[in-house]
Amino acid sequence: EYTGKTWSLKSSRNLEVDHLIPTSYNSSPDEQRGFKEYEASRKKQLDAKGIIADLAYFKSLVNQKQVESAKTSDIQASIVGDDLLLDFVKLRKLYAYRLNGAKQGLELVSMRDYTLDVGLGLQDVELNEEVQAQDAWARAKKFLAKNDSDIAWMQTKFALKLNPDLYKVVEKDPSAKSLKKLPDWQATLDAAIKASEEKQKKLEERRKAAEEERARKKAAK
Repeated sequence: EYTGKTWSLKSSRNLEVDHLIPTSYNSSPDEQRGFKEYEASRKKQLDAKGIIADLAYFKSLVNQKQVESAKTSDIQASIVGDDLLLDFVKLRKLYAYRLNGAKQGLELVSMRDYTLDVGLGLQDVELNEEVQAQDAWARAKKFLAKNDSDIAWMQTKFALKLNPDLYKVVEKDPSAKSLKKLPDWQATLDAAIKASEEKQKKLEERRKAAEEERARKKAAK
């Protein structure tokens, strides 16, 4: 509290114990329910990519994306009504504390480790982009059938940007014969191949990191 001339400490809390809470406290849905609901609706897509949908994998996915985004903030704090919200960005843990009256005690009201929440969202973005890429390529083929190569090429480039892995399908499809005559065909294809290789490299890195985490936890038991 700032009294106008001086700072007055009203309350303090050692968060080391709070950080030991594994996943959540007074928060829903629980981790296992989240896994089950996600796997039930996306199992086919995950299996096709060789992804084991567990916390180890999604943690490796979030860690990878966090490094790419280069976030530097360790903690973000805000007051909502009588509650203090602390977001430990690098730990991906969100805490809510109730400020109790004149004594200003800090009571833990709720906590959530949102690693899984973020991981599921990030994976969904990737899966949805692949579906959208297939749709864009299907539209491109319709325009090719109408001899409208300009719009077809726009749709094709959009599809390859969403999912560069699709270059394997586009390159072998007989309907793409007219596109191969375009001046920027090879440059676009080469860019897609490079992006696809990078995408597969990142996926393999996530799988490896997840496998190492599973092995570490197994050895610790």
